[in-house]
Amino acid sequence: MAQLGDLPPELILTIFSHLRLGLPMHDLFEWPGDIDEQGRITGVRWNDLLNFSLLNRHFRQIVSDKLYTQIRIQGKLPITRLVSLLRFVTAHPDAAADVRQVYINLDSGRTGSTSLRQADVDFIQAAAAKAGITYPAQILFCENPHLAALDKKGIKVDRPGFWLLEQLRLQVLVNISLAHLKGTQELALTYVRGVFRDFDLIKDMPKSIYTSEDEDHVNRGIGWRPMVVGKPCLPQLFSLVTKDTRTEIFVGDEVANLLSMGPNISRLCLDDVGVYIRLQNSGNWANISHLTLTTQHIGFAAMRGISERCGALSIFKYLPTAPLERTGSTPAQPGQVIGALRKHANTLRTLCISSSRHSLDISIDEPVSKLDGFVALENLWIDKRTMIGDLGVAQRMLDGIGIVDSREAFLRSLPRSMKRLHLHNAPYVPSAGLYWLAGNSDLFPDLFRFELDWPMRGDDTPEEDIRKLFLQLGMHAPTRREMVRDPQLWDRYF
Repeated sequence: MAQLGDLPPELILTIFSHLRLGLPMHDLFEWPGDIDEQGRITGVRWNDLLNFSLLNRHFRQIVSDKLYTQIRIQGKLPITRLVSLLRFVTAHPDAAADVRQVYINLDSGRTGSTSLRQADVDFIQAAAAKAGITYPAQILFCENPHLAALDKKGIKVDRPGFWLLEQLRLQVLVNISLAHLKGTQELALTYVRGVFRDFDLIKDMPKSIYTSEDEDHVNRGIGWRPMVVGKPCLPQLFSLVTKDTRTEIFVGDEVANLLSMGPNISRLCLDDVGVYIRLQNSGNWANISHLTLTTQHIGFAAMRGISERCGALSIFKYLPTAPLERTGSTPAQPGQVIGALRKHANTLRTLCISSSRHSLDISIDEPVSKLDGFVALENLWIDKRTMIGDLGVAQRMLDGIGIVDSREAFLRSLPRSMKRLHLHNAPYVPSAGLYWLAGNSDLFPDLFRFELDWPMRGDDTPEEDIRKLFLQLGMHAPTRREMVRDPQLWDRYF
């Protein structure tokens, strides 16, 4: 059991100061944040103290009977770390029951599987049986001691199918560990690399896998069978973040397997998940109300499929990034994304849509021209490229008063339910549209925050005049330094 002397001296002083002054000890463990869309645990104070509280039961009882804690698995040798975590949660079920946030970063380098011994294999098998997790027994075995010695020296041993086997092992250990953390409410899995796939492997597999990852993608012939790992059930899980830097597809069964872990998942972030998504049916899609797609890009068919499967979206963020390499997949245009979202026009409250990081090799010729019909929309973050595309000049559109600039027509189409509006690269917004918005502020009775983000002083729009005008109308019009310019985090500060 951990001792108080294991803590940094400044934390020991803080603890005893709280005790001497009679201050509530639980304050030491309070944090305002949660797992954000990038998979990071935000706002956590005193990480060393939290980790200590997991190991020392008596200290936990002094501080609080119910202590919300978090666990992180990151760095190299993830298999070694996951085995250690599994030993801890099975030996300390009372501490494991207090865990609410879990962050697992599966490093793609040395996984540490060569350090597995027979005692580890037997322990994993017993822990899996206790948690009700099934897996193909032949994927966990003791490695050749000679290979283990080479691995410790940093010498890579290239064996056919090695990485496929490593992914299966990681999947087994992650699932068993999570099955012992039933109280998990927020889960972040970064660098997934296909860990939650239903792999197909050769039927008669000896103590290695004689196939490459490429063969696994294309061959589905005779002699192959699915290698399925049992999935944990986390009844309290409501937030799931996945981050993957593959350029290949994010296979549909991965998303389905991830969603099947919790019947109450309502917040889902697919971050860097590849160039397009093949979806499989999962009943849990209907529960998703907060969806973030920070992808290299997503195809229109996948976007439409996601929109149809989700029950009633409340928050949606579409923030595509440039792909790591050229692909044959065609991404959804911003206008197509909005078209797919119209099913949720009566429930969508927050929309963050940006094309500023989208690949410049792919022209945006279908921007977001109008948002009429989204009657519940309250918060909008949108940038210049999403509004006008890559045409170079704004289109002329037919509006109720005649032919107007497409950007002005966009502002005129804003729902009357708007509360917060962020226009990124605001110098590209015409003055006529902004003056119309200010002059018709009575049409937007709830609009109280108006963010005009000028990267530099623009010539098209008199920045200070517009800002003063909205201030006179009683709206909060912050300067660039006062506003949150990251669309991924913008709504976190409401």
